[in-house]
Amino acid sequence: MRRKRLKRHKYKKLNVSSLIPYASNARTHTDEQINQIAASIKEFGITNPILIDQEGGIIAGHGRVLALNKLGIDKTPCIELVDLTEAQRKGYVLADNQLALNAGWDLDMLKIELEGLNDLEFDLDLLGFENDFIDNLLEPDQNEGLTDEDAVPDAPETATTQPGDIWILGNHRLMCGDSTDTGAVMALMDGQKADMVFTDPPYGVEYQSNKRTKTAKFDKLKNDDQILDITAVLKACSTGWMFIWTSWKVQNLWIDSLNEFGYPTNMVIWHKPGGGIGDLKKTFYSDYEIALVWHRGTELCGKRIGSVWTINKDGATTYQHPTQKPVALGVEAIDKTTKHDSTVLDLFGGSGSTLIACEKTSRICYMMEIDPIYCDVIIQRWEEYTGNKAELLQQLDEVSNG
Repeated sequence: MRRKRLKRHKYKKLNVSSLIPYASNARTHTDEQINQIAASIKEFGITNPILIDQEGGIIAGHGRVLALNKLGIDKTPCIELVDLTEAQRKGYVLADNQLALNAGWDLDMLKIELEGLNDLEFDLDLLGFENDFIDNLLEPDQNEGLTDEDAVPDAPETATTQPGDIWILGNHRLMCGDSTDTGAVMALMDGQKADMVFTDPPYGVEYQSNKRTKTAKFDKLKNDDQILDITAVLKACSTGWMFIWTSWKVQNLWIDSLNEFGYPTNMVIWHKPGGGIGDLKKTFYSDYEIALVWHRGTELCGKRIGSVWTINKDGATTYQHPTQKPVALGVEAIDKTTKHDSTVLDLFGGSGSTLIACEKTSRICYMMEIDPIYCDVIIQRWEEYTGNKAELLQQLDEVSNG
């Protein structure tokens, strides 16, 4: 029995303008998809010739032709499919699109490939996947705690922690000290430099809401009547991304204070559903906070996201610190800018939310908190969340004296 010979198709390079779209093409192409194809062509070149009939009619490649026009590319490789019947031509127009859709993904293997590309700092946007799909696939397993991640113990009346104490909390370190003291922060860091800074300094606006002035639970935040100079500390003890939370009222003062790092790369807006309680001036309540962001060193991990993050705030009755933030806020920033076992510096520990975020995401937190009371809160919070016990390492004077 004689084998049927495969048809010999012709390779040509033709003007894009000479190619004729198929009038009955049932495949649709959004502007977003054309932009993705154009980006792919810019990155990889023209790797897939346009399939045409003998009159230059497009059989497969309508989206690529639209992308080539968008890029202003005049000529493209084509393959002329010869001796197709009318039925074969019409059938192949549909088959070329549908057969690829019938394939699936080995998600475990796909995750490995995406992680490898991510490590090589390849732009995952060029792959054509939906943002949510890649984010969900690459989202690392998080360490669940024994308590609610946002649960914060009541502040004790008297402190166990003393100024200068350094505590070991699993992989993390907490020091009771002044975050503007470079020597103290270097003792906290123990020779390490942070891959990321995520911190919430006193805003310099004497932060007090109306509700909080009615209870002794919230004393005036320490150092909130000034903009603290932390430039020297950040230069000495960190290298990567910086998130500095602040108020719109004093954002320019912080930008000026940190001018050695240049102008912020970004501003992240934390949108808090449910808003706030406003103030006695009967003006609009505030339903957002801002973080000034400086990009230093590494690129974003995974696919890019927007700069407005909608994350529920802690319930008003759970607040133990005037500027307390939900753990999910830290997790979002940490996951997008660092990898497992990266180091994160928080110079103003507050109630310890950054430390819990690091515990959840397998990062290592170095935390400074000036108030011994809140150091005790942070320690108890971590112990209850993990079921482990913190250990007092030594005091700063012991560290300094070797």
